[in-house]
Amino acid sequence: MKKNLLLQVFFVIYSVELAGCAIHRAQAEEKGEKNPAEDARKAKIVAKVNGQGITVGEVEEKISVSAEPAKYENKEEMKKLIDSLIEERLLEQEAIARGYDKLPKVVDGVKRVLQNLMQTKYVEENLTLDSISKDEAMKYYEEHNTDYNQPALIRASQIVVSDEAKAKSLLMQCKAKDFDLRQFRQLATDNSEDELTKKRGGDLRYFDITGKVWYSDEKVPVEVAKAAFSIEVKMRASVIVFQDRDSAEKVLKELMSGKQDDATFVKAVKKYSVDEATKAKGGDVGWFNMEGNLDGKKVVSDKISSVAFTYQTTPSLIPRVIEADGKFYIVRTTSKDDPGSLYPDIVKTDKGYHIIWIVNRRPAISKTYEEVEYSIKQRLFQDKKMKFIDDMVDKLMKKYNVQIFEKNLDKVVIDLSGVPPAAKAQSSK
Repeated sequence: MKKNLLLQVFFVIYSVELAGCAIHRAQAEEKGEKNPAEDARKAKIVAKVNGQGITVGEVEEKISVSAEPAKYENKEEMKKLIDSLIEERLLEQEAIARGYDKLPKVVDGVKRVLQNLMQTKYVEENLTLDSISKDEAMKYYEEHNTDYNQPALIRASQIVVSDEAKAKSLLMQCKAKDFDLRQFRQLATDNSEDELTKKRGGDLRYFDITGKVWYSDEKVPVEVAKAAFSIEVKMRASVIVFQDRDSAEKVLKELMSGKQDDATFVKAVKKYSVDEATKAKGGDVGWFNMEGNLDGKKVVSDKISSVAFTYQTTPSLIPRVIEADGKFYIVRTTSKDDPGSLYPDIVKTDKGYHIIWIVNRRPAISKTYEEVEYSIKQRLFQDKKMKFIDDMVDKLMKKYNVQIFEKNLDKVVIDLSGVPPAAKAQSSK
């Protein structure tokens, strides 16, 4: 009985895979040119099971999807592969002999493959990534400009009280050793007099230096915003500079797969970097803030600083090549100078006395259309793909005779025996 069940399970899976492979072969043949000599070679029989042949083409297809195709140059490995194909064919023939090819699960599996194929083919015939015009992509970029261009943002929480003495007392509590954000939020909930942020544990959400809260109509007092931005976090990093992306990608791959320590990076700097100034210092560019500056002077490109500040832990080898100013950079953050999350003084505004806790910082984002064109086209392609499929279904609804008998829906039995009571109650709402 157990063996019989296992054979059924195998055939369900095997039939779906077989249908998928057949479709894959059909698509490949459709795209390729006819070659009688090549077809004859692939049709050669390497083994037979009950008179049914296993061809050279089938063996090659199995090898093509293997993670280690080169191993089949070994005769022993090739023999194991043929044995596995024979085993599959034996199971297939026995399952068909028992009628498992008529099992509802097998039939349903093949139907799903055909449904997916129909969708794929329809989209391929009507839509490609190249069919997304530059005008369409540019329009999307302009309409969603804030997704690609943002100033530096800070997220902070606050406690606001009208009494200065109480504010000083609360600030002293916040300065206690091991005091954390969770405790600050509880303190805000219990003490803050700003009703809007009090409900959120003092959360002001993300705002820029002018006090504008992003994706909201709220406004942070400009004094609070300036105080939050005055707490400057600095980063130190080293770079390897390249003239071309391919070289940079190759070296980055080597570094990512090996030891990511100072000595290894400095060795790579000396071997590969084309920038003599940083090369002489082992790649070190010095300290910089989120804008890439230090004491008002530019240290690194905004693109380098914005990526570097997304990595909170140092040292960190950034796992992608950064293009800036016509060159290509591998960046490794080495140190971080963070003065802490709590603003050290009380900030007075017309709303009262504010205690501020910095929750998170986001570097400025500045991406040109050219940098994001491909990702925008992919997004638009996916949107259009779904619309094309909906249009196809609408056309098929008109082409074929579709009838819905709503009165018979009452006869549908929904088995909820295995559903927890809470889930039943939720679904009935």
